[in-house]
Amino acid sequence: MKIATVSESAFQLLKAKIITGEIGPGVKLDERRISEWLDISRPPIREAFRRLESEHLVYTIPRKGTFVSPISRKDFIELYQVRCMAECCAVEILEENRMEVGGLEDVIEDADEGRILTDATPAQELSLVVRIQAFHVRIVEAAKNVRLSSFYETINSNVCRYTYIYRSVPDLVRTWTMEHRQIADLLNRGEYGEAKHRISEHINAYRRGSFLELLEKEIARKNSSGEPEMWLSPATE
Repeated sequence: MKIATVSESAFQLLKAKIITGEIGPGVKLDERRISEWLDISRPPIREAFRRLESEHLVYTIPRKGTFVSPISRKDFIELYQVRCMAECCAVEILEENRMEVGGLEDVIEDADEGRILTDATPAQELSLVVRIQAFHVRIVEAAKNVRLSSFYETINSNVCRYTYIYRSVPDLVRTWTMEHRQIADLLNRGEYGEAKHRISEHINAYRRGSFLELLEKEIARKNSSGEPEMWLSPATE
């Protein structure tokens, strides 16, 4: 197996566990223990850590180690502010160049078909979150602006991390699907201004009212859950 392939596998596995909260905020990731757990050498783990840090899922303190990034109200608000700007910018580029967004209906149907109602595993729930977020990724990619796409890629994992928290709200997935269809229809009709407005409302709704209260409760729960200082402690190896 090539090291790049091993590193990619380690990166995807650790990313999934961070997004779903299986590895909680503030937990230390030990390179040696993870390499032993996965039965691979340490260089691919270092590369996986580097990629996780580029997506702001972990941070490194020199001589202390690598830790899972915290979640907070402030981080969430700042993330959704720049997310909204990026997606609205993509729509402005689409309008300026009269570009179409292909395949939106396909990603909407894929998310709708993947809707999970009960007894889902974290991996299945994460798969649904990724399918839902694919709608927004498709809009950004359609603008064909390399710098914008690169920036959005760096924040998308954390968008999924917070979306994962909201996933269990009753009927919210259906609401997302309905709103995605409305935005897609506007883009297909060339009504870019209204599409941009709907995207802004769609994103910013979760920074207000009961949604923000839910987020704050989940943040408090995770930050006081008694997570072990180090993931893969000797007792769990």
